[in-house]
Amino acid sequence: MRIFSALFLILLLNCNSSFGCELVIRFVQYPPLSYLDENNQWQGMDIEIVQELLKRVDCSYKLTSLTWVRAIDSLKKGNIDLMSNVSKLPKRKAFAYFIGPTRNEQIVLVSLKSAPITIKNLREFNTLGKPIAIQRGAYYGDTFADILAKTPNPKAHYLTIPNNAVKLSLMLRSRISGFIEEKVNVVHKLKTTPEFNKLSLHFETLHNNPVYFALSRNSITPALFAKMEKAFATMQQDGTLATIQAKY
Repeated sequence: MRIFSALFLILLLNCNSSFGCELVIRFVQYPPLSYLDENNQWQGMDIEIVQELLKRVDCSYKLTSLTWVRAIDSLKKGNIDLMSNVSKLPKRKAFAYFIGPTRNEQIVLVSLKSAPITIKNLREFNTLGKPIAIQRGAYYGDTFADILAKTPNPKAHYLTIPNNAVKLSLMLRSRISGFIEEKVNVVHKLKTTPEFNKLSLHFETLHNNPVYFALSRNSITPALFAKMEKAFATMQQDGTLATIQAKY
């Protein structure tokens, strides 16, 4: 009986350890990087990269959807293990490891076609009659951060919002002059979302910056990080990363 019990325990442990680890990963609806398809399955460039990376380190994953600010806070605490599209800032290195870059982020300004913006540089944002919508907690480069910090009464010129759906709603109701967004998402929406046909881009690039996967120092061990970092480097070397990126 004891032999049977011991064998059963070994089989149970083997079943529960088919993967070496399970990570909690934050994704949101942000096509073409991450999105739910018609079958309610997650797709997108970042999804594919994560899936390939975790397969190579023998880890499974669970997905969770959080606003940007909540996700950063959860990463600090170790309540989530990984999030994508993160700029490698000195203040974030205290609580996160970084793997990448996964791509280059380009930030643009969007406005209504019927109410075009004619300013020539970032510092003229403060001259517009209505505020510019920005993502709460997002990084748009040092120049913009400096402008924001030195703007008297910034709430009169910049409206911080929790997600992209709010940006579009405010824009279509002419409550804002425009909003700042990543170019890859705007270009995708211009092709796939009828409401975006009323919008246009301004400036080729307000900010250009490499972005990374950020991993929580509170929940990811140095050994696992090293393993994931090596796997990502292998994906770069064998062409897997470029093949995935080329699809999008």
